[in-house]
Amino acid sequence: MNSFARIACIFASIGGSASVAAAPQSAPSLKPTGKWLVEFADAMCVASREFGTPAKPMTLVFKPSPFGREMRLMIVRGGISANPVQTRAIVTLENGATMQGAMTTYSPIGKALRIHAIQLKEDNVVALRQSATVIVASRGGVDASFAVPGMARAMLVLDECVANLAEQWGMSREEQKRMKEYPQSLKPLSEYVSDSDYPAKALRDSQSGRTGILLRIDSIGAITDCTVVEASGSAVLDEASCRLLRTRAKFKPATDQDGKPMNSLMVTAINWITG
Repeated sequence: MNSFARIACIFASIGGSASVAAAPQSAPSLKPTGKWLVEFADAMCVASREFGTPAKPMTLVFKPSPFGREMRLMIVRGGISANPVQTRAIVTLENGATMQGAMTTYSPIGKALRIHAIQLKEDNVVALRQSATVIVASRGGVDASFAVPGMARAMLVLDECVANLAEQWGMSREEQKRMKEYPQSLKPLSEYVSDSDYPAKALRDSQSGRTGILLRIDSIGAITDCTVVEASGSAVLDEASCRLLRTRAKFKPATDQDGKPMNSLMVTAINWITG
């Protein structure tokens, strides 16, 4: 087993320390060079805005988990393709609220890009929606302050996109409104997958990537189906993601407004990292 193989689970449901230098508060915020763009796609909803210069462009991206419970913040910029790495990062908002978490930096297969991604929790997303600035600081990753005018409006458009996406996945607007409690894993999803589960072929070929999967969970908490909604670029890693969670993960089912168990969906992502 490659001792440098690492696996991380990040999840969100539809009804988942090292020191870090803070970004200089006095540093001027980067101004956007374009308008907000919101992408309505078959498997994701994404809001993005361009920053930087023509020579050194930078894109700030927000990708919500279904129902906006969590949000994936990404900074995309040019760079030489390299193996994924994880560092600690701090995100600071206009009101002074700060949040710490893991930043995963990786390169999409075949592209000269570096993507720096941080998963924001539900309470962080609430504050983010009203913020006019976002400051990101990390060790060896990225340090930048972004001016984000129009954030609240962009988040409302994302809300509509997420509701549409849930409908496409088989959950009606009525069911979305009826759900009170989302399904909950009986233990952290990361504990269902270990480094020893890294597929041997993927290790030999130095394959890394992020697999996004959609789980259908019935009214007794069992997984009835697993679908890859964000391919990692490796069929081996994508197959392992569904197989491992289908055979191991256990859930407390979602409940409706009357407290009765109901069918639901969960979206989760597994980051497969070698180094």
